[in-house]
Amino acid sequence: MFLDRLVIYKDDKVLRRINFHKGLNLIVDNTPFTGGNESGNNVGKTTVLRLIDYCLGSEGKDIYTDREFKKDKQSVIKKFLVNHNVYVELTLVDNLDSPRNNYTLERNFLARNLKFNVIDNHKMSADLYKKTLNQIIFNNNSPRLSFRNLIAKFIRNDSFRMSNTLRYLQYMSNSEYEAYHLFLLGLKLEDGMFEEKIILEKEVTREENLIERLEESFTEEDLEQKYSIIQRDIKELEGHKERFNLNPDEKYDLERLNELKVQVANKSQVLGNAKLDLSLIYDSIEELKDGAVDFDISDLEAIYKNAVNLNIGVSKKFKEVVEFHNQMLGNKIAFAEKRIQPLKVKINNLSHSLTDLVEEEEVLSDKLNIVLSLEEYEEILSILNNKYEQKGELEGRLEQIKELKASKEHKEGRIEEIRGFIEKLEDDLKNSIKQFNEYFSSYSRSLYDEDFFLSYDRDKAENIKLEIRHMDMQVGGGMKKGQIAAFDLAYIKYCDKKGIKAPRFVLHDSTEDVHINQLMSIANLAEQVNGQYILSVLNDKFSKYSVGEKLIKDKKVIELSQQDKLLRF
Repeated sequence: MFLDRLVIYKDDKVLRRINFHKGLNLIVDNTPFTGGNESGNNVGKTTVLRLIDYCLGSEGKDIYTDREFKKDKQSVIKKFLVNHNVYVELTLVDNLDSPRNNYTLERNFLARNLKFNVIDNHKMSADLYKKTLNQIIFNNNSPRLSFRNLIAKFIRNDSFRMSNTLRYLQYMSNSEYEAYHLFLLGLKLEDGMFEEKIILEKEVTREENLIERLEESFTEEDLEQKYSIIQRDIKELEGHKERFNLNPDEKYDLERLNELKVQVANKSQVLGNAKLDLSLIYDSIEELKDGAVDFDISDLEAIYKNAVNLNIGVSKKFKEVVEFHNQMLGNKIAFAEKRIQPLKVKINNLSHSLTDLVEEEEVLSDKLNIVLSLEEYEEILSILNNKYEQKGELEGRLEQIKELKASKEHKEGRIEEIRGFIEKLEDDLKNSIKQFNEYFSSYSRSLYDEDFFLSYDRDKAENIKLEIRHMDMQVGGGMKKGQIAAFDLAYIKYCDKKGIKAPRFVLHDSTEDVHINQLMSIANLAEQVNGQYILSVLNDKFSKYSVGEKLIKDKKVIELSQQDKLLRF
């Protein structure tokens, strides 16, 4: 898909119309540098990129919110968008020369039932909007490979994405990156396999944490040895009991006493399991509550960006961010807390029932003691009761550990099966990387006379991990952005040659530290691919050079200044 045009409406009238073309598209800030306070940072050149991103499903708060402090940087902008019923319309086409399919996307900035997300005159929810775009742009129906995480590679409108070629999203695991990277390279498993692997690995991690908690003081082997010792003690104590000579009535009482012991043991095991479950629930709730506030304020920007990628709204203030984080955890805490009261009732009932059994057991013991003076027997009985309780608790803990380990082993087996399928893709992966590097190394050489290339390795968990390699140079900020430009343009070329359904456009911002020579080379490369390179630039960066002035004249799609800002107010 290509970008055809972006139209901004104010009060149902066209405020701006930006037409895009193949190759280089420049969003130009014409603010002259005078040494005074004028700056191009507030004329709206970056806002153009953010409005395109908004049409492609972003939350849109970066349009009017300060990215550093998460406060309204210009409340007048938000009021302007709402009070004048501003909405944006982005048209996508499958071919700029002779389009066969086109899609019109529309979104406004109003709230609740006044807010709309429209594709080709069909109004829909935000979730369905993004799901539909996933199908249109990537031919992807997988809910686990989210549209926002995929499209983020093509919209580099912040410093993090402009500094990270491959790992352009924060807080994503190697396993998740593996799925996204292989998908973008056009390598696919059977439906759902990547997603299944991600889910299974998360569940395995959760079960490992539970096992670690259960084995915190004693390992499974330790517990087995303790269980064996208790069984031996019980056998010896039962042998001591057998030395007492009892008449038929006393034998009947003793049999009843033994029955009670069995019931006490069974009840003790059930009670032990229930108490352990309750303890784990409290631990889980405590961890969730700790997690609600246990993050550093310096991570707020990263948390916001990650939340946007995950399609989650982030509030404006730090307190609201914390409250939102807590709200996410609130459902888990509420679910866990709902289990507490029924479990307490169960424990209470079991405790009362166990008390009744123990009391009956004591009555029989007293009766036998009167007849036979069983002081020693009473001591044996007390020790036995304690041993049976310990045995019940150990059986419960061992059973939970064994079940968790069996479940974990089963999931790990399935993960290995899926890894086997991924390994079968390895030849295709090598060939795909080889083909991609034909373009990537060539483009990077034209920029810096240095070959960058894509490679891969495996992490400790055997996940495929893509990496950018170069000969022997350290990559500075400007070179890094040039590298990213070469990478993104090479990817457009790669997709075009392989017939992969993916955006044929890329949006870049913050190229002020890229040298003019490299910018001119990037401009030339952009003209060589069947795609669009949309770049926001300062006019002063080019105007010093005649070739730069001509480039701006030929390739600009909009020119902004302090006197003519994007939203014209």
